[in-house]
Formats: sequence, structure tokens, C-alpha cells
Amino acid sequence: MIKWILALLLAMLSVTAYSFSINGSKWPGGATHLHVGIPGLAASGESWRNALRRAAQEWTDKTPFRFTVLDSYRDPCQGYRASGSGSGFPAGTGDDFNGADFTSTVCGNEYGTGVLAVTLVYTETNQLGAFDITEADIVFNSNSRFDIYDGPFVSSRGADFTRVALHELGHVMGMGHEQNAASIMRANIGNVFTLQKDDIDGATTLYQ
Repeated sequence: MIKWILALLLAMLSVTAYSFSINGSKWPGGATHLHVGIPGLAASGESWRNALRRAAQEWTDKTPFRFTVLDSYRDPCQGYRASGSGSGFPAGTGDDFNGADFTSTVCGNEYGTGVLAVTLVYTETNQLGAFDITEADIVFNSNSRFDIYDGPFVSSRGADFTRVALHELGHVMGMGHEQNAASIMRANIGNVFTLQKDDIDGATTLYQ
């Protein structure tokens, strides 16, 4: 079993080329479920669960991948615990469900400096030697400020939860960080708040 971890950083970058990145891992059948029942409301008045649901629906509407959204809550750290080093992927094997929530640590390990969210991905080798994703959980850094809004990044409001969720859901699907394009999958948060051509092309290449 292979496990990997991807994070979104709080910083501003802008570029223009297109060259999506995929990790070679994917969900069998091009679909998975997602428990979106994060409790609470943003300062804007919208619920976190509704914003996460909208983010999942945007990937479903614009790419071949399909998220089945479940309104129930699932602890993303269920089955995980702090690793001996206190950093990187936590110890444990998860619980076979895809959950999401705000947490003060990455399931016991420390968030890195400026990290807004982390996706924990488990994969297993299939009969063809490729890696199938079997579980992916998202933790949002509760030590950071979040709100829900469109448009340019506004530091006084904190990070827009929806664009962070879009980014992390890309990792759930098997997308890597984009280094050259203006896209949701950039490693650093910026003014992009919807899926871009580069994001859609990457997901389509992975799941067509």
C-alpha cells in the first residue's frame, strides 16, 4: 500500500502556461463518495458543507470524474494517529471512507508553515501494476482563517474555503500540483476560484 500527502500553501503566485500534472494514481471506475457534513457556518453565512458540496459538483459537472456527495459527517482522522516523527503522513490505515473537517493537526502531526489544507491519499496496487486510490481524506487547518467568497484573494477575510476545497478535491481524484499554469491545482492559493482549462484537461486525461 502506498500513501501520499499533498498540501495547499497560503501565498500569492500568478502564471499563464498550461501543463497539468497527474500522479499516475486514480479511482477505479472514475468515481468515489465524499462525506461533506462539516458542521458550522462561514462568516459569509454559508455552511462549510454546502461549499464543499458545490466544489465536488463543479468537478463532477466539468470533468469525467463523478463524486457521490453524502451529507453525513465522517471524521477524516478516523483510523489515523500521530506518526513517530510528528510530521508527514500520519500513522494508521484510515477507515475506508472519504471524510473532511477542520483540524488543528494533520491527524496528530503538525501542519507545515502556511499550510491551509492537506489531503491524505491511500493507494493499492492493482493487477496491472498501477495504483488504485482506495481512500482520500481532507483536513483543513483550523489554525488558519477561512471564509467563503468569490473573486480575488482577500487576506483580511482569510482563505476562500471553496477554492481550497476545489484544490484538495483535485488531489482526491489523483491530480498533482501544477507548477506553470494559472489553475486551481497551483500549490499556492491565488485569485483563481473556479476550475480552469488546465484543471479540466488534467482530470479528463486521467479519467477519459
